[in-house]
Amino acid sequence: MIKAVFFDINETILRLDSIKGAFEKYGKDTTFLKYWFTKLLKTSMVMGSQDNYLNFDKMAEFVLEDVFKEAGEDLKKEDKKILLDSFKSMDPFDDVAESLRILKDSNLKVLAVSNSSESMIKQQLTHAGIFNYFDNYYSVEAVKKNKPFKDIYLYASEEEGLDPSEVMMVASHDWDLYGAKSVGMKTAYIDRKQSVFYPCYPKPDLEDDSLVLLVKKIVIFQ
Repeated sequence: MIKAVFFDINETILRLDSIKGAFEKYGKDTTFLKYWFTKLLKTSMVMGSQDNYLNFDKMAEFVLEDVFKEAGEDLKKEDKKILLDSFKSMDPFDDVAESLRILKDSNLKVLAVSNSSESMIKQQLTHAGIFNYFDNYYSVEAVKKNKPFKDIYLYASEEEGLDPSEVMMVASHDWDLYGAKSVGMKTAYIDRKQSVFYPCYPKPDLEDDSLVLLVKKIVIFQ
């Protein structure tokens, strides 16, 4: 029986494209923004594969400098801060608040599990106006290894007194769900990008392109 729902944050409940305006001021479009974030995720996985760890916020800074250099530009310190701070102020998808209410009304624990630092998680959820829907939140800072490595899924489950089989992990990233599935969690894929779930990964238990419909499936999942 599912007792708790773990949510990824970035691109699952918060919209990356909602901060495109900050990048457009520097002549960078949404493609550039997504390239930065994708390269950031790749870097975090490479670090983890070598049993190495760097704070995700600091890694975001280094990768931001890198992608601007690739574009032949040097990023000033004050401009870098503006762009990095924008990451703390992403807006939620329109279906998030209603979905979280449904889960809370169903007496399921709701938690956030993210590569972001603890302080950033709190800032992000607070800015989005959804912090109070969450019973708790966990950062990979606690285990010094980013998702999708197993450590954070196991750690968060143990801290909550849950067996992984009692947890449903919700994410828009198929690789995140692969990590959760590998420790015995159930998984729910929210298709935010109208993309193909990678066929080499274990299939999610549930999927939908509407978070409201997805959480309704979670509530009745056995």
